[in-house]
Amino acid sequence: MNNKIVLSNFDLGAPEYWSYKGEGACNVVVSYTGPHNPNFNGKVLRFKKYDKKKIFSPPIASSNSDIISEETTVSDQKEIELYKYVVDVVSPLIGSEYVYPGEMIRVDKSFIQKLDQHIFNDRPVFRSTLRLDYSQSIGFLISDLTMFNEISLPSSFSHSSVLCIEIKPKWGFLPKSHPYLNKEYSCLKTCYCRYCMHQYTKLSQNQISTISNYCPIDLFSNDVNRQMYSIVELLCNPQNNIKIYCDGELEFTGSQGGGVERDRESSISTISNLLKSFKLFKGDQVINQLSQMITTILRKETVLSKIKNVQMLDRLDIEGIYYLYKKQNGENQASIDGVDYSELDKLDKQEIEKEISDFLLSSTLKDCSIMISMIFNHTIDDNTNLDDYQFINSTKNPHVQSTDNNNNKLYYKIGIVDLDTKKYSSIPHYFEHDQNILKEFKSNKSQDLKTCL
Repeated sequence: MNNKIVLSNFDLGAPEYWSYKGEGACNVVVSYTGPHNPNFNGKVLRFKKYDKKKIFSPPIASSNSDIISEETTVSDQKEIELYKYVVDVVSPLIGSEYVYPGEMIRVDKSFIQKLDQHIFNDRPVFRSTLRLDYSQSIGFLISDLTMFNEISLPSSFSHSSVLCIEIKPKWGFLPKSHPYLNKEYSCLKTCYCRYCMHQYTKLSQNQISTISNYCPIDLFSNDVNRQMYSIVELLCNPQNNIKIYCDGELEFTGSQGGGVERDRESSISTISNLLKSFKLFKGDQVINQLSQMITTILRKETVLSKIKNVQMLDRLDIEGIYYLYKKQNGENQASIDGVDYSELDKLDKQEIEKEISDFLLSSTLKDCSIMISMIFNHTIDDNTNLDDYQFINSTKNPHVQSTDNNNNKLYYKIGIVDLDTKKYSSIPHYFEHDQNILKEFKSNKSQDLKTCL
């Protein structure tokens, strides 16, 4: 375990040297577009967004001996704790080859405030209500997973565009039956995955216009046909679960990711035309060929199984975790007919803490994203047999022969992002959300809807 964390100092230049690249629920990412600076080649900067429930705090003296710093803020301390969490807890579980924690750097708060103003108009409207947190003085310099900068590719790749696919896979397992699960919903919860059930809530709230055929259980199934089908369905109905970058720029996403609302045919047409315009694909089978590419890479790696293994640390389901949460906080437990809590009442204090800690860790991996970047020097058409291609992980094979111009090679790199910690205080909200999803699903699902098994 790393016991000493050093905050690096970089001259970031003017805020105008940085351009908006993307964001999730908690962070904003910017890329460097200023005068040449080798420190920022192949890197992006990530900053925390302002927590609207938080009161800004003045600097406080640091009592954390792990940090080389004269002073820190409450906001900074949270970022430091997140960094240590990713490095010391998450990375060993899912593999350091998939985790890019980056480098913590010291940033002047006035820089963050000016940057916030500089990029504001480039951000999606639905995201821009939360601004950059300029009470902090820490940023993260991390690898740009949408680009290839760490290897010298063969000369025949010099004019090839880089294609990057970002997938938010969501929950890859079905919970086990427990005697404390609400009997009204337990058969639903153990037969239908959270993603598929949540679609009905989103539809009722007009967040989406059609229910997706994507099911995470298919993606995590290790069945190649189910996996390819799941990728096709993500592309046809992306919502906020898939994004496409070309040469580092976000070119396609769904309506919940900041894109426009499209029907299935429009999504297929938009993606096909986009990838043809970058001379990556041609023909009528773009979606199927792209799906096969992504599936091949995922099957060559262990990323899905490692994500699923951590997700399954949620052993008790939110219904069990919420019961333990209330027990920890001395709250009265409401009795529900037919529900037996004796299994949970046997747990001692340390076991309860362990179950809740593992649940929150599981929740982080239920909401992570997988980034897959790839580059190939030959346009893929309907007659291209991808089985003839050699798929090469560039981070595992960084020493590429510059004279090797074999057309049947595809270089890729893969990483996991969005590894923010989940809050203990959010457990009541998770429980309420879970019950609302189940209620909506039970009321509106069709009788012949196939299960996710």
